[in-house]
Amino acid sequence: MAPAGPLTPQPLMITQVVHCLGPVSLTPAPFAATSSRGLAVRMKASAGKYEAGPARPIGLTRILPRLRGTASRCLAASLSAASWLQIESVARKMKATAGSLGLSHELPLSPDTLINLVIEWIRTGLKAATIRTYVVRISTLHQLEGHKMERDPLLERLLQGWENSEPEACGRLAVTPPVLRVISERVAEANWHQTRKARFWCTATLLFAGALRSAEVLPDKIRSFRRDSTLMPEDLLVTSDQMDGRTIEFVRVRIKAPKEKKGRDRESWVELFETGNFWCPVRALREFLTVCHPHPPHDQPLLRRQDGSGYTSQMFNSDIRELLKSSFDYSNQRILSHSFRAGDHLLTHTARSLTCLLQESLPCSLSTVSRRK
Repeated sequence: MAPAGPLTPQPLMITQVVHCLGPVSLTPAPFAATSSRGLAVRMKASAGKYEAGPARPIGLTRILPRLRGTASRCLAASLSAASWLQIESVARKMKATAGSLGLSHELPLSPDTLINLVIEWIRTGLKAATIRTYVVRISTLHQLEGHKMERDPLLERLLQGWENSEPEACGRLAVTPPVLRVISERVAEANWHQTRKARFWCTATLLFAGALRSAEVLPDKIRSFRRDSTLMPEDLLVTSDQMDGRTIEFVRVRIKAPKEKKGRDRESWVELFETGNFWCPVRALREFLTVCHPHPPHDQPLLRRQDGSGYTSQMFNSDIRELLKSSFDYSNQRILSHSFRAGDHLLTHTARSLTCLLQESLPCSLSTVSRRK
């Protein structure tokens, strides 16, 4: 992968991929939340980072009617789209836990209710960092309803105690080329349908070659997805260039909401080159489209299962575990979707370190290929 050129690509139509990856139809699949052939969009197509807002209207009875529109827009822009989704998730978790304990989830929560919720989450094994996030989001829910959440001093002692005593999490192993070779061999040996093999291997090579996060590639739900982050067919451009006298094919991938960039204009592009080896992302992508989706609908995520449902990071992690269950001890270390990105960073750091050593010992000028940071 190399840095993108000085020109910033414009949003691409799937027709720009046709010449390299075979015939592609622009006829979309049926699109409905309840259909097994299509995923529902959880955000407006044009929504930016701070334009999504809450899923349900916020009560603004204290605001004059003619001012409520302005107040609503400001509240929507006060949090990012990801934060609104997280708040909705925490609200569901709070309601479910309170119900299981026979407590009321109505706001404002009493300090005793909040403490009991936290203790129940500790009992069920949630990480302390996760519980702290829940408490922060519950506080935000109170703010949105015009309440100030009261926190008992005991709450912090409970969380600190859980941080000091919670079981140590298993380490995550970085996927390097030797590890990726083992995974590829297990894929070849697996008693999987060819479509499942092609989908898994395409995902693995995209994550590894582009140092991508799973949220930048895969839908996060089986029946719905976020248009502001999930990889769509229109986010790919396959092109070619001359390099050392020969034609090299590469894929340009649009990352719509990278964590490294802030502000409204956040999108960036990465280039995945044809490598000629076993983990070539261009070949894996071509095989995936040929085998799985020769006619990918433009309004759906690129990586879906054959019934049209989303191929999520949880499914990808489950596939990895199934492949490696006979040769890898998951009780000590784990290989997850982020392991592929970690492996790319490890290789990049090693390459740069070696280059610095060579530059100190050799008179010639050497340079490294810059990859996504």
